[in-house]
Amino acid sequence: MGTPPTPPAGQPPADSQEQPHGLTFAAEHSLIGARAVTFRTQGLNPPSILYTTADDGLYINVSNLQPGQTLTFASQFLLPDGRLQPMVWTVNPPPTGAATAYLFPLTEGYLFNLTCTPAGSTRRGSTWVYAAIRRGNLLSGVNLQTLLQDYVDSLSGPTWPGGTLRSSTDGVGLMTTQFTNSVTAGQPFNYTVPAYARVRVRSIMVFLATSAAVGNRDPYLLLSDNSTNQIFHDEIEPAMVASKSVFMCWAFMLGWAQTALSQNNMARSLPDLILNPGYTLQVNADGLLAGDQFQFITLCLESWFSV
Repeated sequence: MGTPPTPPAGQPPADSQEQPHGLTFAAEHSLIGARAVTFRTQGLNPPSILYTTADDGLYINVSNLQPGQTLTFASQFLLPDGRLQPMVWTVNPPPTGAATAYLFPLTEGYLFNLTCTPAGSTRRGSTWVYAAIRRGNLLSGVNLQTLLQDYVDSLSGPTWPGGTLRSSTDGVGLMTTQFTNSVTAGQPFNYTVPAYARVRVRSIMVFLATSAAVGNRDPYLLLSDNSTNQIFHDEIEPAMVASKSVFMCWAFMLGWAQTALSQNNMARSLPDLILNPGYTLQVNADGLLAGDQFQFITLCLESWFSV
């Protein structure tokens, strides 16, 4: 007798023929519908380019200003025995702005993904994260591959793969205001950029009340670097006299024309300067007397982490 004819390519086997997973074609058809395309599932490399070993760790570095911040890092690993293993790590960085580093051991396998999610409401700019695969310990290890590098916000955090690696100084910074009710009479107002930050001063509002003592006071704004070298100096004209009260305002990019004191108010322009850690801002006056006082000081600042 002759050999039975081979079915044409693409046709399903007879209903009685068993499939590799144990279902007949008829049963499979009833479960998932007709299959026009099949995929190879054995003998293939996993869909990941990153293989880790037990000698590797997940290095995380966080700069944070938000009190009570909780960040969850989640991933999936394909283990050598074929199991898909989820892994989760949680960190609570301090709200000091200083960079805080963590290192978590990893297992051997293919890393499929890594995500970072905040537990609560987070303003973009207040928490910045960096994550990498690290070989060695926390102090002297070497980062082998960067995975995450971006700010976190309420809706989402950075993710790998597919995320964007951003510097801590990219984009719009965190907008904040700082208010000081008053400084000691006869003393200037000083602001120093924190060690963790880079700052653009958007506006400065200061109220100066002079005492009844006779004398001229010449208010000025001074920006200096951390070696006390002056980088911007703006002095108001004309001079203020005794028993005078005036609101002084400097604002970012008003233009180069500087207005003189008028009706006890003054508005002046600030240049587009980025102040590095340790740089200082001072509002002072030549001829400032013991009874003179700077009050109601409001700074509007745009800041980034200086990582």
